[in-house]
Amino acid sequence: MSSDSQPEGLNSPPEEWGVVKVSKVSKKMKAGGTPRRSNKEYWHNGTVPFVLIEDMTSCGLYLDKTKEFVTTKGIENSSAWIVPNNSLLLSMYATIGETAINKIPLATNQAILVIVPKEDIFDVKFGAYLLKFNSNRLIAKNVQSTQKNVNKGIVANFEIPLPPLPEQKRIAAVLSTVQEAKKRTETVIQATRELKKSLMKHLFTYGPISVEEAENVPLRETEIGMVPEEWGVVKLGDYIIKTKQKDMRKTSDEFNYIDVSGIDRDDLRIISAIKYKGKNAPSRARKIVNETDVIIATVRPTLKRIALISKEFMRMRLDPEKYRVLYGD
Repeated sequence: MSSDSQPEGLNSPPEEWGVVKVSKVSKKMKAGGTPRRSNKEYWHNGTVPFVLIEDMTSCGLYLDKTKEFVTTKGIENSSAWIVPNNSLLLSMYATIGETAINKIPLATNQAILVIVPKEDIFDVKFGAYLLKFNSNRLIAKNVQSTQKNVNKGIVANFEIPLPPLPEQKRIAAVLSTVQEAKKRTETVIQATRELKKSLMKHLFTYGPISVEEAENVPLRETEIGMVPEEWGVVKLGDYIIKTKQKDMRKTSDEFNYIDVSGIDRDDLRIISAIKYKGKNAPSRARKIVNETDVIIATVRPTLKRIALISKEFMRMRLDPEKYRVLYGD
C-alpha cells in the first residue's frame, strides 16, 4: 500500500511506515444525510440525531450528543444514509480538517464527510488525530479560492502516513492522554475565571470583607450600582493625568510599540511588543506611557484589553486613536 513518491508537504515517515490514500483505508466514504423514513430502525420517537460542524468543533474527539434533531416530516425517499457508530467525521467546509468520532448513530449534512474505516488496518482514533494534524495540507487542496472547501474526491486521494496498526493505537493513546489533560486544565482555568469574576463583583460591591460580613455592610444606590455608603462616586477624568506625545520618526531612539493584540486580557498585562527605531517608526506611535500607567484599548472595547505597564515595557509608545491612558507619569 506504500506510495512510490513522497506527497508534497508530508514529512518523511519512518521506512517501515506506508504512505497511502485515504480511500485505501476506508470501507466507505460518503457525505452524510437523513435516512429514508421507511428505515424505522434509525428513528426514535420520530427523530434522529443530526450533527452540525459546530457540534464537531465543541465535542473534543468523541461525539456522543448533538444539538439538532431531524424529524420524519417531509422525508419520503431520501438517498442519504445513517452514519454508523465509530465512523470518522471530517469537515469539508469552513473548518476544513476538523474531525470527530461519533459514538451514536446519526445523520449529517453534506458539509461533513463520513469515513468508515477498515478496522484491521486503520485505527479510527489515530485517523482523527492524523487528519486534524494534516488539515493545512488538506486545505491547500481546496477547490475554491473564496469559500474554501474540499470534496470527497480530494479526501479520497489525500495521502497519509500509515504505521502498523499497533503503532497507530499507541500514538492515539498518547494523544488521547494529552487531550484529556488539556481538557482538565481548561476546566480548571474556566472555573478559576468564574471565581475571579465572582470575587471582583463581591469586592467592588462590599469591599475587602468576607462573604459572611457582607450582609452587615450598609449600601447605597448610585448611578453605577450599589456601593458601600462611605464610598464616593467620581468621574475618572478628574483622577488621571494627560500623557505626553512625541513623533518618534524625528528621533533616533529605539522604543517598544504595543498593538491591541499584544495585551493579555486575563492577566491585564502586555505579552508582546514591536521594537522600532527612529524613522522606521509608524506615524501612529506617538503617545508615551511609563511604568505603572494603565492603558485601555478604545478599539473594540468589548474585548476589554486593559493592561498595567510593567518596568519591562516602560517608555512605550501607543496609537492615541486606539488607547486611553490612566495614572500617567
